[in-house]
Amino acid sequence: MRRYDREEWAAIRARGPRAFVLRQGLLSRGLPLGALMSLVVMNIQEVPLPEGLASWSFAATLLFCIAIFTATGSMAARATWKVHEHEHGRDA
Repeated sequence: MRRYDREEWAAIRARGPRAFVLRQGLLSRGLPLGALMSLVVMNIQEVPLPEGLASWSFAATLLFCIAIFTATGSMAARATWKVHEHEHGRDA
């Protein structure tokens, strides 16, 4: 978990929890890790690349991986939000 100092947290907090969770959960974790892991899964299954990228199997794997990493990333981001709210106080 990344730690933010009081000034950084004040700027992040001003944008609100929804923007923080979206940025941390989806953009920083869900999309990149989901895409990477779907390629890893296709490699483990020995699907030929790049032909395999146009398959329904890859699309399903990609969506599944993005969903899993977005969900776990969002939970982690929400926990980070709560820790910083407690640490810096709601008046930060």
